[in-house]
Amino acid sequence: MRTDLNFVFATAICGPIKLSTIFPQHGAGFSRSSQRFNSLRRSHFYLSPSPSTQLEAPGLGAPWTIMRLLDVSNVGNTEEFVGSGIPRYAILSHTWEDEEVAFQQLGDPQSRPKKGYAKIERTCDLAARHGFSFAWVDTCCIDKSSSAELSEAINSMFYWYQQADVCYVYLSDLDPEATLSSDLRHCRWFTRGWTLQELIAPRNVRFYDSTWTFRGTKVDLSSLIEEITGIPEDILHHRTEPSDYAVAQRMSWASRRETTRVEDTAYCLLGIFDVHMSPRYGEREKAFLRLQNVIIEQSAPDATILAWMNPDDSGPSICGVLATSPSQFQGCHSLQKESKGSTYRPLRATAREIEVSTVLILSNSSNSLFLSVGGTIDDAPMVIALRKVGANLYARASPAILTDFVFDYVGLPKASVILAGSLPKTFPFHPSDAVLGSRHTTLSMHNSMSKRLESLGAQCFLQQGVPGPFPFSHWDPQECLFFSTEGLSWGWGLFSFEFEVKVTSSQVWREGFFVACFDWNSTSTSRPARAMMIATSSIPRAERVLLQSRLSNLGFENEFEANDIIQELCGDRITEDSLTVEVPVSPRKTALVAIKALVEKVSRPDLCATGRSIQLTIRMEPLSESGASGRRIEGGMDNLSIGV
Repeated sequence: MRTDLNFVFATAICGPIKLSTIFPQHGAGFSRSSQRFNSLRRSHFYLSPSPSTQLEAPGLGAPWTIMRLLDVSNVGNTEEFVGSGIPRYAILSHTWEDEEVAFQQLGDPQSRPKKGYAKIERTCDLAARHGFSFAWVDTCCIDKSSSAELSEAINSMFYWYQQADVCYVYLSDLDPEATLSSDLRHCRWFTRGWTLQELIAPRNVRFYDSTWTFRGTKVDLSSLIEEITGIPEDILHHRTEPSDYAVAQRMSWASRRETTRVEDTAYCLLGIFDVHMSPRYGEREKAFLRLQNVIIEQSAPDATILAWMNPDDSGPSICGVLATSPSQFQGCHSLQKESKGSTYRPLRATAREIEVSTVLILSNSSNSLFLSVGGTIDDAPMVIALRKVGANLYARASPAILTDFVFDYVGLPKASVILAGSLPKTFPFHPSDAVLGSRHTTLSMHNSMSKRLESLGAQCFLQQGVPGPFPFSHWDPQECLFFSTEGLSWGWGLFSFEFEVKVTSSQVWREGFFVACFDWNSTSTSRPARAMMIATSSIPRAERVLLQSRLSNLGFENEFEANDIIQELCGDRITEDSLTVEVPVSPRKTALVAIKALVEKVSRPDLCATGRSIQLTIRMEPLSESGASGRRIEGGMDNLSIGV
């Protein structure tokens, strides 16, 4: 054990150490399969709990890493180095083909006739001619039979290409007679997932055709490469870093690239987003979902990760807010982060949910719900459509559309909401419908106004925003109804209405009122749904603000607390189910209008899969003074406003 500790200490102080120096009996071609080395590696090189918290050698400022390099003077032998000062080396970027040579086959004489061995030899020849003693080739410098080594290599790949003095790009399908301006774009190398980071990370990139003839550098060809890949020239010239670009725009660079294994569509992007995660081959599409969660957790807030689109209208109309593939970011090549910064603040990310504190946008014209993604295309702010599919839970709606900002909108109160990263295949009350299947009971609203009031220009509006319906967690702003997700709580809900009458072409009379409904989720016949009404003008402003503030902090299950707060702050201003208001119908004439709240059970399978629904009807009709009932609000001309 003392020898091991001395080795780690010496590595930290002295920088790179050849493992053949520590274990001379193994020679220059020391293999990690040695039991002694594996024991040492497990004991002292994985001191940090995860790849994202790699230790740094004191005073050296770079992550500890172990790298196996080819000895260019003796192809077939490798040497391993530890520390931040790994010697200068050349690195190969290529597309995998038949007859590649793996680490275990490198020293086997039968591997020499293979095409892959010829690539290794030519790489070492080039490196030697350019003055390098070592080279790195992914096919033979990683022991892929070791899951620990493969995980470290995948998380270190971007760094290894970034630290290389030169990167040789071998284009096996580029003929020596080919014209770069027309033929380079057809090379398979530009379609593979792993080669994206191999293009971006190293500064010195040299392209070679199928005969290993030099055809130009990344800088020389930067304009053509930008045209082919969509990657800005500033990145290719290393004037900017990948982190300077929106998450969605970086995803677009990979949107037309493919990998042999579906999991690698995620793993090949770790360096582009400067994140770390352990590979789990066999998880298939879940790898890309996990990558997006890791980006949210480990990166600066950037809501453009939600700015994807389905390439066509195929697929469900409601789905999770996270993309299932980089291909869904094809339309984001020109998307840029908003200069004012993102309003998106991640609080928590899990495999299925993302909790954020944000302001949702409600369109007045379409009654659709939107979320800003904090990015612009051609200076137009982008938004995505959302749909409520549970208590405070939102999913992506119309995923084939990424639209610009909605101007006829209401900004709903800023709140902590949960976005469904992905949706389950079945739902509590329906096998496939995410909206209907999440609802046990609904409380909907309907207005009924007499023709006489309609002729006077009377209208009744449900207010959304501030003050808005409470509890907002169980309010669907698109269908204007409350819903429950279970049958245990009795339920409560508070609506805010505004009643107005157009007195003259320039004068409007207004009166606001609250309607609170209780026990609408109860299945007991002894506890039927009930309503109470409060006129807004009868509540002093300070008490009204306090009422809204205290109710906004209550959950759906807090029906008793909600009732107590309303009774405490409103007291005798509460009426059971009706109000009588004095309404000006002309500059000199007033009339009494009765506003009643009627609650009844209805069957609405179109609103929830169970069909259980309570309907609140707001009925407004004129009354003579002698026929008035309920609480009378003396207001008349006091509630008159000028300027319609």
